[in-house]
Amino acid sequence: HDWGPLAPPSRGELNTLRLISQGMPNTEAARVMHRTRRAVEWHVRHLHRALEVTTRPALITIGRRAGLHCFEDAEWELLLGARPAVRVRHADGDGAMETDH
Repeated sequence: HDWGPLAPPSRGELNTLRLISQGMPNTEAARVMHRTRRAVEWHVRHLHRALEVTTRPALITIGRRAGLHCFEDAEWELLLGARPAVRVRHADGDGAMETDH
């Protein structure tokens, strides 16, 4: 699969974008991803910077134009499996954590 302009984001960020493109709030996306709400918020902040947009509706538009909202969970996991995982260090005012994406 050619990821086009969505190639730079991590798997976690892409999954976040997929879920918010489906209309999920951060808390629900965190539950589905088995992550904390803060981790999802970090993904959203990073997506804003990486995709050069400033609003959630703009992120949703990008995700929907890419068709991310159409993937069922099983299909999505297969597709993500083709992307290499990256170790990302999240740092903010309350400390840092490392996650595989």
